[in-house]
Order: sequence, then C-alpha cells, then structure tokens
Amino acid sequence: MQWLQGHYNLEKNLGSDEAAPPSLDRMTLLMELLGNPHRDIPAIHITGTNGKGSTSRMLVELIGATGLDVGSYTSPHIDRVNDRIMIANQPLDDESMTRAISEIAEVEQWVIEATGEPPSYFEILCAAAYNWFAATAVDVNVIEVGMGGRWDATNVIDAQVAVITNIGSDHLEIIGPTLADIAQEKAGIISKDTHVICGETSPDLVEIIATTEFREIWHRHSDFDASEDRLAVGGRLVDLKTPYGVHEEIFLPVNGAHQSENASAAVAAAEAFFGRKLDAEVITEALAHLTLPARFEIVQRQPTIIIDGAH
Repeated sequence: MQWLQGHYNLEKNLGSDEAAPPSLDRMTLLMELLGNPHRDIPAIHITGTNGKGSTSRMLVELIGATGLDVGSYTSPHIDRVNDRIMIANQPLDDESMTRAISEIAEVEQWVIEATGEPPSYFEILCAAAYNWFAATAVDVNVIEVGMGGRWDATNVIDAQVAVITNIGSDHLEIIGPTLADIAQEKAGIISKDTHVICGETSPDLVEIIATTEFREIWHRHSDFDASEDRLAVGGRLVDLKTPYGVHEEIFLPVNGAHQSENASAAVAAAEAFFGRKLDAEVITEALAHLTLPARFEIVQRQPTIIIDGAH
C-alpha cells in the first residue's frame, strides 16, 4: 500500500497549465497487460454531478438481491482506500486489497517503458478493481466515474447500461467551461450498444446526450421517476415508476428528498440491465437494507451529529 501512496494523483492536476492532454492510453495498456479483465464481466457505468455514489450503492443492493454477485468501484473513499473496491457493498479486506494492488505493481514497469510515465493513483485502483472482480468471478460490475466520463480511467469498458444522474457546474475549470461541455464529457461513457438512463432534465443538455449513438434511452419524468415521495419514520416512502410499471410504497431508510430520485434511477438501471420488471420483493428487500455512509448520516443523537459529503 505504501507503493500506491507514492504515485502521483494525476487527476488533481487536470485543468492546470502543466497538465498533459487527456488520454486513456496508459489505462488501455494497463488493461492489456492484465489480460483485459474488464471485458469479462457485464457492467453498469454511472456518471453525473451528484448522486453517483448513492445510486451505485442502491444498484449493488438491487442486483445483489436477485442472487448475483456484484463488484463496485467508487471514489473518493470515505474512511479507507479499501472502500473504493467492494463486493456486495463490502470493502476488500486488507489482505485482498494488498494482493489486488500488488498485481498492478507487477506490470507497472511495462507501462513506464511504453508511455514514459507510471500509471496514476486513480488508474492503479481502477485497474486493481477490474482485475480483482474478474479473478473473483463476480457477475456484474457497477462502476462509478471519477470525474467527467469520456477521459475517465473507468471508461475502458463498454457498459450495457449507462446512468447519467444529472449535469451540474462542478469542475467547470477542468471539463467545462460550459454545462454543454460537461454534458458532452459525461455522454462519453455511452456506446452504441448502451441502454442510457438519463436523469438530467434540462432540454438543451438532454439534447446533447440524446445525440450520442446508443441502443435505447430512458428519460427522467417521462420514463422513470419517483411519482410519490412521502416522509416516513426512519426514512421515506416512495412510489417508483419505470417503463415496466410502478413499484408502490417502497421504503427508503435514508434521509433527503433527493434520494428518491437516486432510487428511481437505480431501479430503472437495474430493470434496463435485466430487460424486465424487478419483483416487488427484490426491491423491498434490497432497499430496506440500504446504508449510505456520509450521506446525511446521523451518527449521534443528543447532541445530533450528522455527517454529509454534499458539495
């Protein structure tokens, strides 16, 4: 793990005068050296300004409740770097994490010789996730974009489903300078065989996303939505609509009205992935067990202490 900490955080330097042009060359080579493990497992790819992490965790629970093993890669980590690479929303233990990182270290020299520079901190972790998920034979990968989409290290996959939660003004100086530029970057995770779940509702930005080549697209409000959202003891009671029907009175044990929007996108993405309506029991069981660390998380009462990573 000390080896990992010694690597440059390339992503923090993006947008500066000395930053190199964005490229997936290093990540693509790294994947080739590992045997292209990212191609072995179907994937759901998630980008957007807000809600990526919550939507990812919901998706892992939903797909896992059908009996499949789900790997997920998210960033940044909250407590420990292990939090970035999970199976069934549980971080890798220290031994597994060390092994996963060590396998990337073994091929680093070939990357340096071919490109003139080592892989970045984010690229190493992303590659370790793809490699570990293939080695442990999970059934589905849920992958959260680090920033943007088109040039993000995660974007070596061709996902079956791509979720764009929304488009906001974060990182304008890096992937902007306009919201239209950001929409174009985030749409870069879409390929011709991808089913798109579009949570953005601004007509101008939706048009940019919709001009990308894809297999099918579902839009918030017209195709999927939280049609009802009511406060309940310990969370919220919501009705979730998708093209396959309405799931009524689903309990979300989390705080914040925005989480119903994340839940509607997650259910839509899961149903797009399976190509069918999820059983009511699956959704109820999956979301009843949901925890969202540092998302309006109440960690103490009297006095009340809330941890929230909103930005």
